[in-house]
Amino acid sequence: MTITLKKQLMILLTFACAVAGTTFLSGSNVLLVGRVAAASTSTTTTFSLTKYTVSPQALNFPAIKGAPVNNNEIPPAMIIKDKSHNYFVSGYMGFSCLGNWGLFGSGIHAFTDCSEALGPVVDNLQTGYITESMADALPAYKRNYNGIFSVVEYNNPASSSGLSLLAVMHEENKGEAKPKAGGGVGSFRNSVSRSITNLVNGDTGSTCIHENNGCYFAFVSAATIPFTTATSYGHNPQWTDYGPIVWPSQGYVSSDRTMKVANGPRHPHAIIDGNYAYVFYQDSYYTNGFDGLYNLDVGDRRGGMKVIRAQLPNVQPGSWYAYYQPAGSSAGDFTEPALPIGGSFSTPGPRATPIFTNNKDPNHGNYEGLSFAIAQVKGQNLYAGVEEYADWGLEGPLMCAGKMRVALRTSTDLIHWSARIPLYDGCQDYPNFALNLPEFVDASSSSNTQIDLNNFYIVGNKPFTYYYMHVGLTAI
Repeated sequence: MTITLKKQLMILLTFACAVAGTTFLSGSNVLLVGRVAAASTSTTTTFSLTKYTVSPQALNFPAIKGAPVNNNEIPPAMIIKDKSHNYFVSGYMGFSCLGNWGLFGSGIHAFTDCSEALGPVVDNLQTGYITESMADALPAYKRNYNGIFSVVEYNNPASSSGLSLLAVMHEENKGEAKPKAGGGVGSFRNSVSRSITNLVNGDTGSTCIHENNGCYFAFVSAATIPFTTATSYGHNPQWTDYGPIVWPSQGYVSSDRTMKVANGPRHPHAIIDGNYAYVFYQDSYYTNGFDGLYNLDVGDRRGGMKVIRAQLPNVQPGSWYAYYQPAGSSAGDFTEPALPIGGSFSTPGPRATPIFTNNKDPNHGNYEGLSFAIAQVKGQNLYAGVEEYADWGLEGPLMCAGKMRVALRTSTDLIHWSARIPLYDGCQDYPNFALNLPEFVDASSSSNTQIDLNNFYIVGNKPFTYYYMHVGLTAI
């Protein structure tokens, strides 16, 4: 699972649990106000939100033959060639599946072919027998989980077609009691540091085999493949895996590796805008509630929802820069290297400014947002974002402490975003919430990143089934 540290998150956010009054919205058409902010100017736009489906509906999505039953965790990313959809479906490994049907069409759906595109070191169906010591010698960043969160096309002169695909992955290195599939043998401990002592329930890095106790580290990495007939337009599993492209601003562990200081970057979503690729991700700080580390989550390296970008076609590590706005400055830029050169797990990452503010304490990180996906509105200088967040009242009135909600936001520059436009207040724990890790799908189910403003879908996950809402926005 990608959402793991609820107990630690609750400890971290107890300061935000004051109860506030709430007004529940009803009906399928609700007038809402969003602030659309450009880099130098801001205007106020009123939107009418239309819910064509008032609540999430189960999506007819086929099982992946040969894949673990819990691999439908991340809503599918879609790349279209002629009439064939390439669905990239991921859980702790990523599959490329071909089908000639749209997500929302009637009838029985089936894939014509599926192949594993990217997988982790442990639990990879193609790995075979592997022990902890064998896994220790392999890349740490994709040890237990390697799920594709976004796939986007970009111009690449090195490709014979002039196009390549960029995938961004959420990956995990964690304690695991036993592997979920394949020929691995458990148990597996994390390999970032087995010397950490500030976990919970009496665990340490040398004993922890259950990720909920804190032995969990997340990574964001990139992979590419030419968008050509030779690769079946991305269906060929021979992707170029670049590894991590961004680092936690505080590093993962203390200099002596005895203290865990960050969960790491996670839940990335990509979009191409002009000559740049942008990746939004959550930079999650860590504390067990008693180690004093909350006091370090301030200033230029505080946690929150952040964004990095790379100038195309260069998407390899070292080409990505984090958005950073110095304190007291009226503007920021992308000049902070997202990945430290020659760093270790204790090396700090970039100074990076969260794009959403903790209104209760602006100098501290904002831990409400768990996932933020983006789409460009066709024909307009406007972007829409869909955010899943745990309600701790950091940006508005508290409705359901610690429970999951989904909202829309708007922007004209991908940096300055509107206040939340409430979409779905499910107010449930993650395992029972129907729109986890939500993303956009256009009405023809042919794109995750290009939508019509008044007619699009939000697709999410309730482990391990997909759900959708059909909605639209109208600017007034």
